[in-house]
Order: sequence, then structure tokens, then C-alpha cells
Amino acid sequence: MTSRRALWILIAAGTVARLVAFLLRPSLHPDEIFQYLEPAWQRLHGYGWPAWEWAVGLRSWVLPGYHGAWMAILEGLGVSDPAKLHAFLQLHWAAVTLLTIPVAFRAGGFFAALLCALWPELLYFAPHTLTEVPSAVFACWGIGAWMAARTGDDPRPMLKAGGLLSLAVCIRLPNAPIAVVPFVDLLVRRRWSSLGALASAALVPLSIFGLIDQLVWGRPFHSLLAFLDYNFVQGRAAEHGTSPANEYLSILAWRTSFTIVILVAAALVAIRRSWPALAPALLLVLALSTQAHKEERFLLAAWPLLALAWGMAVEQRLVLGSVGSALLLAGTAWGVERMPILDYTGRAGLYDAQTWVGKQPDSTGLLVEGRFHLSGGFFRLGKNVPLETFHPALLANPIFSHAAVRDGSAEEQWCKRAGLERVWGERGFSVYKKR
Repeated sequence: MTSRRALWILIAAGTVARLVAFLLRPSLHPDEIFQYLEPAWQRLHGYGWPAWEWAVGLRSWVLPGYHGAWMAILEGLGVSDPAKLHAFLQLHWAAVTLLTIPVAFRAGGFFAALLCALWPELLYFAPHTLTEVPSAVFACWGIGAWMAARTGDDPRPMLKAGGLLSLAVCIRLPNAPIAVVPFVDLLVRRRWSSLGALASAALVPLSIFGLIDQLVWGRPFHSLLAFLDYNFVQGRAAEHGTSPANEYLSILAWRTSFTIVILVAAALVAIRRSWPALAPALLLVLALSTQAHKEERFLLAAWPLLALAWGMAVEQRLVLGSVGSALLLAGTAWGVERMPILDYTGRAGLYDAQTWVGKQPDSTGLLVEGRFHLSGGFFRLGKNVPLETFHPALLANPIFSHAAVRDGSAEEQWCKRAGLERVWGERGFSVYKKR
């Protein structure tokens, strides 16, 4: 089989796998609605629920603006259904993650690309509108470009690496440790021309993000500085939950059913070949581990780099590469399927319920089960009517014509007692309507 054919087979397999991941409706994190979709919807339509971060400028408008551009284009083409807009954006980012496959194939070989195509942890997060997804893609692409250019005499190819790594960091600042390794490598080896190319290219995305902050917040790099102040100076991220220092090591171990040991061992044995990918991955894990607030999605950028390290370590060892890759894929499938259930998981039915209510001409207000930021917001409702967290006292308010509640919940019992009629149900959620 030719290399080109093998690559296209992996891309095809990765495409099918991402489509399956989307159809399985993986758990949604509230941030992907209220940080990156709801703000865009509010700007386009004039109504929405702004999360507190937007009041203090803790987020850049680049990603919400990008999502808003797609919403405007699709709506201009006649696609106005919020569920379809959401599905398009999820599939869009899932498709973008396919870029890691050719990058891994060139930088780490067949087995690296195999993991980037089919590794369940990557598939799980692929159809999400979170900063972690594009940042991980650009970080992998940037490291691959640096690896390809680091031994050459022409500094110009290093421009690509600098731009991509800077873009990855600008999108998600906590991934900055990944970019440290290429800069240190060129500095230690005194490759001044390449270092200059890397640094100068890195200034381009940084300047664009700074300019957008100036236009939106009135100060260049305002969102970056506010993020640093909130998370690292004040340490207030801990208010959103804390985890032990070994949390990410536990995730790597349990999510792969401990088959990560095979990967790390092989990479360490072949450290002369694998270090350009292994070092930024481990540095990222180490840096993130110093922070009190930890979430599994924060670790996403490390996974494709670990895949690169694996491929570089076993590229000449067919049996080890085949058996080890099979174990990594099977072990991670087992681990991801048993991922701990958090309070915001399994709410796809609620988002569908909101969209259904928004399409009803007689809907004048909606109550949603659970905390408001765990709903689909006005983005998924798609209608400018009152939207509030469910409370029994609000059932008496005539403005709220509908309630979306989880089947078998206390909220459902309140709806029944109040005489509401069940008019829709799907994926564990029901909509009740006042008679």
C-alpha cells in the first residue's frame, strides 16, 4: 500500500469515527454554549444571556466572532433552525480535527496518524465548540511544522510553525507551555535565523488578537491580561472547583486503561527521536497540574502530541506499533465509555426541547430544569421570550407557557400537579404546556 493511499484511508476512517462521535451526542460542557455560541447569537439577534466573563472582558471575541460569522452565513442561506446551526458548528470543528491526521502522518508516521484518526479521547471532544479543540489542532500542526523545519538551513519554513503555535496559544493561553519547547530548542542550538522567523511569525496572530481586544474592550490584550489576572494572579479559578495535583496523571492512566504506560515507555526508549513531541506534551501536563482548577478538556492538546511521540518511537517496529496501537485504542475506548458522569452531561434532550418550544407560535416563556447555564440558552431556544430556571412558584406566572424538564424528576411532578400537559418528549426530557 502506498503512503498516499494509507493516509487517505486513515482520513476516511477518522471522518467516519467523528461522525459517529457526533451522532452519539457526547456530553456538552456549558462553556461551549455560553462562552462561544450564546454571545454570538446575542450580537446577531439582540437577545441572549451574557455570562459574567463578558462583563469583565475575560474572553476574546475572536472565537465567538468566528461562530457568529458562520451563523450569519447560514442564516443568509435560509438555515435558521438553532439545532441545525449547532450541529453544523459541531461538525465543523470535528472536521477541523481531521487536520491532525496528515500532520501526524508526516511528522510521526502511520501509527501516529492512526491514533489521531481513531483515539477515542480525541473523538469524544472533536464535535465541541470549545477553545480546546482548535487550539489542540493548531498546536499539533505547529509542532509538526517546527519538527520538519528545525534541521534545515532555510529559516522560512519556521514562519509556519511560529504562526500556528502563536494562534494555538492566543486561542487558549494555558497551552502556552507547548510553544516553549521550540523556542528553547532554537535558542539552545543558536539557530538565530530560525528563531527570528519563529518569533516574528508568532507576532502576527498575537497582534490580531490584541487589535480585536482594543476594538472590543478598549485596551489591547485586555482579555489576555484579564485571564492572567483572574486565573494566575488572583487564583480565582479555584472557586470553580479544585482537584489534586495528580488529577491529570490519573486521567491519562484511567482514560487509557493504563495503556499509556506502553506509549510513554516506548517514547522514552526512543527519546532521541520522540522528544520533540513528548517534551511539549509532558510540559503541558506538568504546567496544568500546578493549577488548582482542573478539567479533562484542558488536557486535550497533549493527546495528539502523545500520538506523535508514539509514532516516532515505533515507526520502525511494525509488531510493537500494531499491537501497541490496538491496545491504546481499545484501552481508551474502554476508559472513555466509563468516563465519570458530571452534572452537565446527558442534556442533549433539553437542548432539543428548547428548540422545539422556540418553534411553537403559542410559546410565550419557558422554564428549564436545572441551573440556567446548563441549558442551551437563548441560542438553542431561538426565540425572544422569557427563559428561566424552573421553580415551582413560577408555574403560576402566565408568561411561562412551557416547561422543559427531565423525565422522572421532581420538576416533572410539579408540572403534573399544576395540570400541565405533556406535549413533547425525547432523550430523557419532556416538554409540558399549560392547558
